[in-house]
Amino acid sequence: MATEIQQEIALEIAHVLLIDIVGYSKLSINDQHAAVEELNNREPS
Repeated sequence: MATEIQQEIALEIAHVLLIDIVGYSKLSINDQHAAVEELNNREPS
């Protein structure tokens, strides 16, 4: 259970970093969806 929570926290942090680093809000809608999909498909480190 604790590992699952840690993974969820890491994913949330990764989403925030993605939004901050690549200027997520400035991307087109298609690019926003592609960026989120790429992030969701990454293996946890």
